[in-house]
Amino acid sequence: MKHYQQCAMITALWLTLGTAAVAQDAPYAENLTGDWGGARSTLADKGLEIGLSYTGDVWAVVGGGRKRETTMHGLGELRLDLDGEKLYGVKGNTMSFAVIHNSGAQPNGSNVGSTQGISNTEVAANGVRLYEAWMNQEFFDGRLAVLFGVHDLNSEFAATPMS
Repeated sequence: MKHYQQCAMITALWLTLGTAAVAQDAPYAENLTGDWGGARSTLADKGLEIGLSYTGDVWAVVGGGRKRETTMHGLGELRLDLDGEKLYGVKGNTMSFAVIHNSGAQPNGSNVGSTQGISNTEVAANGVRLYEAWMNQEFFDGRLAVLFGVHDLNSEFAATPMS
């Protein structure tokens, strides 16, 4: 089976499962795996939010470039968000930890050959990386906040609903 056929089947399965999860009328219905039988809501009530996401990109060079080929690469993220007020009583305190895993082809370097990347999920070397690990503390009813650690500034600036 060709690579693009495998990608199409994975995408169709993903969309089918995602549609089934959205059909639920319950907390976390927008998430693929739902509320885990109430466990996700229980953890959130105690100050723990767990998230797992995957972004898969399929790229095809159909003209020009170095090589005409269809490739796939992906970005998985495991995230843990902590609410300090719920966990240990510190008002305005939050923490977040995220690990990412990049996998698959590097279509820009191998197929396209441009100096401008074609995807923000493409990296030079596949692997697991610490993406974020930070703590935020708000003071004076949120009028002042101090954040320290490893933090993706893109999440604070130039964020649009479509990005």
